[in-house]
Amino acid sequence: MILSIIIPVYNVAPYLKKCLDSIVYQIESIDASQIEIVLLNDGSTDNSLEICKSFKDEFSFINLIDKSNSGLSDTRNQGLLYSKGHYIWFIDSDDWIAEGSLRVILNKLKVQNIDLLAISSSNFINGEIKIRTSHTEDLDTFTYLNSDKFNVGAVFYIYNSSIFNQFKFKTGIVHEDEEFNNKVLYTYQNIAFLEYNTYIVNQREGSITRSINPKRAFDLLLVIDSLYKFMNQEVAKEHQILFYNRISLLFNNALNNTFDMNKSTLQLFKQELNKYPYIFQCLKKSSVKKYQIEGYLMALFPKYSVLIYKILKGNIK
Repeated sequence: MILSIIIPVYNVAPYLKKCLDSIVYQIESIDASQIEIVLLNDGSTDNSLEICKSFKDEFSFINLIDKSNSGLSDTRNQGLLYSKGHYIWFIDSDDWIAEGSLRVILNKLKVQNIDLLAISSSNFINGEIKIRTSHTEDLDTFTYLNSDKFNVGAVFYIYNSSIFNQFKFKTGIVHEDEEFNNKVLYTYQNIAFLEYNTYIVNQREGSITRSINPKRAFDLLLVIDSLYKFMNQEVAKEHQILFYNRISLLFNNALNNTFDMNKSTLQLFKQELNKYPYIFQCLKKSSVKKYQIEGYLMALFPKYSVLIYKILKGNIK
């Protein structure tokens, strides 16, 4: 089997049928023995499971696993246990794929033995589809990681299943794709690019990726720590600038999620930040001037790092 499509499902009843329709009717028009769908219902409390069952009953290439809620990362990892494909594609159950894309993907995977296939994508916003990323040229992984073409989301890549012998999604956090893909794309450099616009992101209000949540700030510190350790253990000196820049970006994202914290949560975040004094040095070593300025100021006044960020951003509350 060439491709396993893993779809975690959690309370997405209004969107799930569109997602599954976009896939199953493409599989019917090609060799169904080459593709499988692994649906994992992650303890949904709406009628998502019933929708999954109706598709499972109709299509033999669907495998349905009903499980208790354990979060996106763990559900993806469990999906790997049921997958038989040489390649793995994770699809979010509120998104969908473009017509004709599976045939293009299979043709690409049949002729190239690759580590990763990066796919072009669009956003669906307020009833309109707008190009998100279009891969019109092949890049080496180091150039790609440092470019504005780099998409961190797992849904934008099709992975050789052998990758998961070394890497899994970190459980219990949001931003698991940041922790996962920055490592994977540095380690596995045999990457191909698909120009065909394949994946449509449903940019809906209330989705995990669009919501601001104080937990994100704490989880981003864990992601930063994981990437920092990986950088020191696995990344060549001449490539470490990629990780200094990424850590700086993630730290800025963490600080941005402090705006809605109450005083007690903010105090806890500041205490947690004390565990990661190296972050300011990463900022200073970044190639981005903004991060360098933040790094020098925060290293001088570490107790006021959140305030410094807010001043520089112009968002004093």
